[in-house]
Amino acid sequence: MFIYFLGEMCRNLYRSKLVTSVSVITIGILLFFLICLSLLMFNIRIWVNDNENQPQMSVYLDINLSQEQENSLAQDIIYIVNAQKINFISRDESYNIFRSLYGSEMLSAVDENPFPAVLEFRFSNDYPKDKIDLISKEIEKFDGVESLVYSNEWQKKLENFRLLISRGIIIFSIVMISVVFFTIMNTIKLTVYARKDMIKNMLYIGASGWYIRTPFVLEGIAQGTLGALIALAAVVPIKILAVNLNFYWGNMQFMAAIVLFGAILGFLGSFFAVRKFINIVPKVN
Repeated sequence: MFIYFLGEMCRNLYRSKLVTSVSVITIGILLFFLICLSLLMFNIRIWVNDNENQPQMSVYLDINLSQEQENSLAQDIIYIVNAQKINFISRDESYNIFRSLYGSEMLSAVDENPFPAVLEFRFSNDYPKDKIDLISKEIEKFDGVESLVYSNEWQKKLENFRLLISRGIIIFSIVMISVVFFTIMNTIKLTVYARKDMIKNMLYIGASGWYIRTPFVLEGIAQGTLGALIALAAVVPIKILAVNLNFYWGNMQFMAAIVLFGAILGFLGSFFAVRKFINIVPKVN
């Protein structure tokens, strides 16, 4: 009997191959955008967590300080900061770093070195954040400190950004899932309409609802699964082109979840479409 259901499913797909192809491609495009948004959300969360687990603070010194004043101020700041790792970047080193990253063309119009010396502090993961806040306020009072950047400020901004993106993804995902659901549902409706007379005859001779419904439900599952596979395949070229980008692309569990998600949407869309039409077909003259 299962062979019969599979055979009917394949025949249904072949009979309506144009409509089915459009439906599968549409599902694939929608799920592709859903995958991209999910991966973006994962990477933002990883980025926020990494920064949260490694608190950092950068102190920028006034560019008008002499080298002796810079060294003296740096020693005073280091004295009050109990950091796990300390890195002092001189003005010349800041200049060279910028030039190596962006080239010397952007500096051609500058006569003097415009970059300040920087003190970078990396704290241990268990270092109290409220203590870092107190230290940063104390450092800002030093003469010769131009500005101070504490990673906690960026973490708050990143967290707010993550929450904003999360809300947007949830809303957009609901819309896309609804579109996929109704795409599959309408495709199955067209198939059922085309076989309306045959379904009516099967009901008249006593065929059960599940016997009639199963091939169409399998067709919906096949459409959802194929759409998910197309969406995953579309991610591969992007992953190859961005091979040097430090980006999380998901694992086997994530890919399996996408395929399962597509199959579930296909099942639900086809199930409700066929159930409705099996209920109304006997009433059609």
